[in-house]
Amino acid sequence: MTTYSVCLDIGIMEPKYIETADGYWLDEYEDIENFELKGVPIDDEEALAKFCAQNLKIIFDGDLDEPDNFTVIRAVELVGPKFATIQASIIITDLSVYFHVEGKAGLSEEDFEDIFHLIEPTLSTDAFSIAYGDFSDYSATFEIPPGEGIPLNIGWKNDLR
Repeated sequence: MTTYSVCLDIGIMEPKYIETADGYWLDEYEDIENFELKGVPIDDEEALAKFCAQNLKIIFDGDLDEPDNFTVIRAVELVGPKFATIQASIIITDLSVYFHVEGKAGLSEEDFEDIFHLIEPTLSTDAFSIAYGDFSDYSATFEIPPGEGIPLNIGWKNDLR
C-alpha cells in the first residue's frame, strides 16, 4: 500500500437535505427553501462563511465506485469555505478537504475523485443539520495539508480488504 496526501476542492456545494432537531428530513427543494435557519447570520456573508467553517463536519456516508483501490481514508483538515450565501438555503463555495489515504500503488488524481461519492459535508447546529452532496466545479489533487485550516480526524476503513 502507498500513502497519499490528497485535497478535494469543491467549488460549489448545494444542500441535498436538511434534518431538523425533531428528526424530520427535508429533501424537496420547496421544503429546503422554506426552512427557517435559526441562529444563522443570514445578513452578513463574511459572518456566514465563518459560521459555516466552524460548523462543518465531514461524514463518510456514501459508497466508493472502486473500494478496492483504498484501505484507509482519513480526513485531516478543512480549509474554507471562502464564501457562503443564502439562496434556497446555504450555498457554500471554495471549500478544500484534505485527506491522508492508504491505497494501491500508482493511483492517479482522477482515482481520488471517487472519494466525492463517499463523503457528505454536513453543516450541523443544535437546530438542524444540512447535508451537502450536490457538488459543482470540483477536483482531486495530490497536495499536502497546509496546516492553516480546521483539523479533522475522522476516517473510513475498507473492512472488505
